[in-house]
Amino acid sequence: EVGLSELVGTHLAPYERLVIPVGLDEAEARAYASAASRFDAARRSVAGALHEGTYAELVAVLRRSESGRKALLAQARARRIVESAAEKTRVLERLLARHRDDRVLVFTATADGAYEVARHFLVAPLTSEIGRSERSAMLARFEAGSVRVLVSPQVLNEGLDVPEADVAIVLASSRGVREHLQRVGRVLRARPGKRAMVYEIVCRGTHEIAQATRRGHALAA
Repeated sequence: EVGLSELVGTHLAPYERLVIPVGLDEAEARAYASAASRFDAARRSVAGALHEGTYAELVAVLRRSESGRKALLAQARARRIVESAAEKTRVLERLLARHRDDRVLVFTATADGAYEVARHFLVAPLTSEIGRSERSAMLARFEAGSVRVLVSPQVLNEGLDVPEADVAIVLASSRGVREHLQRVGRVLRARPGKRAMVYEIVCRGTHEIAQATRRGHALAA
C-alpha cells in the first residue's frame, strides 16, 4: 500500500491543510451535550455485549432495542448540530469570499446539510437525490468553469477528475478517515504549478476534534 503523502508532489498536487476550530453558541452547546450524553450512555450500557468493539457492531447492538434506537437518533441530532453550527456558516462565508476565483468543493455529512448550504450561499448542490443526467450536467459545468462551487455529502466519485478544482472545505463528516481521504483526493489532481488547499471546520468540545486528529494522522501516513 502507498500512503497519500508518498504521492504528493509526484502523482498528486502538493497541498496545505488548515483545521479551523469554531465554537457552538449557548443553545447549540446545550442541545449537543444532551444528545451526545444520551448516545454515550447507551454505548456504555452495551459495552459488555460487544466483542471487537467496532462501530458497526455497536450500531447493530443498539438497533435491537427501542432505547438503543433512540440513542442512535440522538447521535444523529448531535452530528446535525455540529454540521449546521452558526459559526461554521460564518467561516464558510469568509472562505468562499477568499476563494471566489477558485473552484471549490464543499463537503457536508448529510444531504440536508448540503441543501442548507446551497440555499444560503446560492451554490450548486450535488446529492444522490438529484437525477443522474442533472448531476452529469452540473459536473460538466463545474469542469468548464461556469459553476465554481459544488456542495455535496458524497465523495463526488461519479467520474469527477478536475485538475482545476483546488479547494476543499469540509464542514462535516459522517464516515471516517477513508471518506476524508477520498474527499481530499478530489482536489489533489495534479496540474503544473498547482497547490491545493484543504480546510476542515470543526467544533470545539465535540467529537469533531478527535475526528480531525485521526484524519491528520491518516493524511501524514
